[in-house]
Amino acid sequence: MARWLRGGTLADVILWSAIESGADMTGLAATALASILVLLVVLSVDAWVYADAKKRQRSGNAASVSLGTFRVESPEAWFLGCVILWVVFVPLYLTTTGRNPFARNRG
Repeated sequence: MARWLRGGTLADVILWSAIESGADMTGLAATALASILVLLVVLSVDAWVYADAKKRQRSGNAASVSLGTFRVESPEAWFLGCVILWVVFVPLYLTTTGRNPFARNRG
């Protein structure tokens, strides 16, 4: 008789099915761990951008960029931009502050 017909919870059925099929749980755990690690790196970079923009603003050398009518100059705006669209705003911030290692020298 099938295991699920003998009673037990759905979790028991899933667990026993995984055990009987010889599946190991390391694949899922490794994927989840990698996702969490990437999220922590992204949030750490976002926090660094905010702290650096705040420091630059206090020193009178604010990081500011203007694209048409769209303007980013406050540390909060940089942080929000990095959280929402990281792949665009982090390189933009690095370029604006002169820290982009891939930017061409215009000298």
